[in-house]
Amino acid sequence: MGREPLSLAAVARSLRSGLIVVDGEGLIQEFNEAAATLFGRARASALGRPIQEVIPGTGLLRVLTTGQPESNVRFETADRALIVDRTPIVDDGQVVGVAALFQDASELEEVSRQLGVAKALNEDLQALNRELEAIFDSSFDEIFVADGEGICLRVNAASERLYGLKAQDLLGRRVDELEKDGIFSPSGIRLALEEKQRVTIAQETRSGRRVVVTANPVLDEAGRVVRVVANSRDVTELVSLRAQLQETEERARRYGQELRSLRQEVTRIPGLVAQSSLMQRVIDLVRKVAGVDTTVLLLGESGVGKNALARAIHLLSARKDGPFIEVNCGAIPEHLLESELFGYDPGAFTGARREGKAGILELANGGTLFLNEIGELPPSLQVKLLAVLQDRQVTRVGGTRSRPIDMRVLAATNRDLAEMVGQGRFREDLYYRLNVVPLQVPPLRQRSEDIPALLHHFLEENNRRYGRTRRLSRAAADRLLEYQWPGNIRELQNLVERLVVTADDDLIREEDLPALVRTGGGANPAVGPGRGGGSGPRTESAGGRQEGRANPSLRQAVQELERELIGEALRLHGSTHRAARSLGVSQATVVRKMQQLKLKVSANSV
Repeated sequence: MGREPLSLAAVARSLRSGLIVVDGEGLIQEFNEAAATLFGRARASALGRPIQEVIPGTGLLRVLTTGQPESNVRFETADRALIVDRTPIVDDGQVVGVAALFQDASELEEVSRQLGVAKALNEDLQALNRELEAIFDSSFDEIFVADGEGICLRVNAASERLYGLKAQDLLGRRVDELEKDGIFSPSGIRLALEEKQRVTIAQETRSGRRVVVTANPVLDEAGRVVRVVANSRDVTELVSLRAQLQETEERARRYGQELRSLRQEVTRIPGLVAQSSLMQRVIDLVRKVAGVDTTVLLLGESGVGKNALARAIHLLSARKDGPFIEVNCGAIPEHLLESELFGYDPGAFTGARREGKAGILELANGGTLFLNEIGELPPSLQVKLLAVLQDRQVTRVGGTRSRPIDMRVLAATNRDLAEMVGQGRFREDLYYRLNVVPLQVPPLRQRSEDIPALLHHFLEENNRRYGRTRRLSRAAADRLLEYQWPGNIRELQNLVERLVVTADDDLIREEDLPALVRTGGGANPAVGPGRGGGSGPRTESAGGRQEGRANPSLRQAVQELERELIGEALRLHGSTHRAARSLGVSQATVVRKMQQLKLKVSANSV
């Protein structure tokens, strides 16, 4: 059958990437349909017009002036991000124009960018005009053309970079032979011939390059494959850049989490609502130690606000613009804790990322590291942590190179570390390294003057969050003032949220309170009748309650409260992740408590 030469316009129409070609005057000579779609401009309205008027800032005029190609350049439009390759068109040593390929950046992030090129290249490639030859040979990506038998008919100079072979060494050879010889594997052209449809694959080359190949079969009227045109993009550098991007995104995610936590917690810092003299002394000490880089050990029961005080120290310090990295030593499984803290080098263990990973200690560089529940740190890691605190250097798991770090260290625990040192469960030298400035946070039952202000604060906060107008009845307020609060501020915060969400109407009554609070379990001896700072009425007489009733032990009361709070959070939120978020603890803590309390996990509690 007769052969007809293909025109540049036909090739441009077949491209899935946006193609714009300007001449030496900067006038648009080609503007294919893909470019029209990307930029929202009709092709007819663009042809012949100056590029600066149609699409400002494309950089084509710069390449026209410099004659230097520009590849993988990010270009932002109003509604999307593009990657552009700008290639000068050279004729007899002179730059006579510029060709630019525009592609959607999201396809690169999925490492599956599909570069569609000519759908119809027939056997007579010599008929292509000199301008098409310039575009073909100047393409940064490889263009590989084979016939219906898989024999290479034409390949541009980019193949030399990918395979380490001259282009002429590939001409006339079958792709399955090249695949068998290990030049590349697998062959996208071979797969396209077999499947008679476009295929996109990841390919390895003999020179060690990673390539994304899109092979497009060209069919005749009878449905026979007469040509296969393959585009190959070298993504070796992109894989490396993606690894760096993942690390940057991980750091940004941690920063974002911290910023969100700070927005939520900054108004919950006890210093903003504390009324008691005990807490005022704590806040005064926080202000003193915040201005220097000394290590602070926060001590106190669970839920008293140690993490909020740690954030307050960071925000009041000179490191406030640096990262605040919190790690819960009791929430991360022991077999993962070392790699999470210290990071790891490539190949450190099975399943490790090929590019390795920075640890939490490195992420805290220039900021503050908060080691929460430090008493849960395994003995094997106590030695390594001590070395980091002393030398201010960290070595990744599987690595040999030490990395200097500049960070302030804060730690917190509800354990008696001195007792653990005596029992041999905590290193004495690490204890003294952490216990430079101990800061004891009193439990809520010892600072009952703070309860009314805290109730008011969390009630207002949750009303805003859920669009409610809840308020406490006097009887309910009295019961809450009498309660011991074994879970401290965290328990108070979660209980107020629960009441705001579950109360039947705006007035929260005594009968809306949990049974443990209503029956006086854990009554607060520091709050007698009529106390509470004037925030509520005088408490009712205890005459209506049974005298001499045996109170449950503190452990039993705490377990009962945990069972009730965790069960209610699971019922309200439907998953352990959201329940943990509402309770202010990690998801691992919720799962562990459910096992301890023998709570059943429902089908949707995941």
